[in-house]
Amino acid sequence: MCIQTKLFVIIDTSMKIKYLIFLTCLYVVFAPTYSYAYLDPGTGSIIIQAIVAFFAAVGGVCSLYWRKITSIFKRKSDKKDHIDKDK
Repeated sequence: MCIQTKLFVIIDTSMKIKYLIFLTCLYVVFAPTYSYAYLDPGTGSIIIQAIVAFFAAVGGVCSLYWRKITSIFKRKSDKKDHIDKDK
């Protein structure tokens, strides 16, 4: 076997394993199972509240670090301006 063929076999085997794991996860998540639980309307409002809280937290974190995030891009553009001015 040449090196390319061995590499192809290794890649092919790892892809098969990943594909098998992916299919197994899909089956576990989407397989029909019976759940004998009662979900009242309050449960739905708690789920909606958790989703809204998540987006509020993400927005809060982004607003706290907004200057740090924008300074990264400003530094790169400032360096380019200094290089262009020197030429």
